[in-house]
Amino acid sequence: EEWSKLPLMRLAHWPPWPMATWYRPGDYISPHDDMVTNNSTGTRAISFILSMTRGWLPEWGGGFWWLPRGQAAEQHQPEFNTLYLFEPSPVSLHLVSPVTASAPDPLLHGEGAAITRRRL
Repeated sequence: EEWSKLPLMRLAHWPPWPMATWYRPGDYISPHDDMVTNNSTGTRAISFILSMTRGWLPEWGGGFWWLPRGQAAEQHQPEFNTLYLFEPSPVSLHLVSPVTASAPDPLLHGEGAAITRRRL
């Protein structure tokens, strides 16, 4: 089936701002919920992180942590070509843990979101 005919694609649009993020030693992302609303663009309907670094070891940090309120935290180590999709919610936070000084290269993630003007 064509992507444009899928229900999510009819509800949301994918703005031209997916970005690549390099995480160097000491870099991290603090806990946040991705609940962004802008009157001119809409609300994030779904967010994504694409892990794009080959051979990343857990001891180098940079893990994606899912922190649902009232449940156990989940850690996901960066794994090449792995896509994390999630619905932004005020009851679930996520973060990227600090990259350690022993990491030989930066960690690369692709990141972005689909935007909707409708309430999901």
